[in-house]
Amino acid sequence: MTGQSIVQQVEPNLFSYDAQGVSQLNKDFLVSAAVTSTSPQVVTYKLNPKAKWSDGKQLSWQDFATQWKALNGTDDRYLGRQQRVRPDLRGHPRARTTRR
Repeated sequence: MTGQSIVQQVEPNLFSYDAQGVSQLNKDFLVSAAVTSTSPQVVTYKLNPKAKWSDGKQLSWQDFATQWKALNGTDDRYLGRQQRVRPDLRGHPRARTTRR
């Protein structure tokens, strides 16, 4: 199983694509999605109030914020072990991520 297929099994898929490659809202998770600003670009999602995680917890904006933090690389709490740089070496020109 690839990393992408694992993500598709555990994370909400907000969009699907039709035969012409046009994105379609996944109504299980979204009521609407709209570009509400272009500078900077802002996309506003209206979540389906019935959308829930497997534990029954409602899907919320906090889930999206956490995913953004996990993927943007700025919060060490979300970095994998192989992505961490020792704190005492941060900023050093020869610092690199560890491989264990």
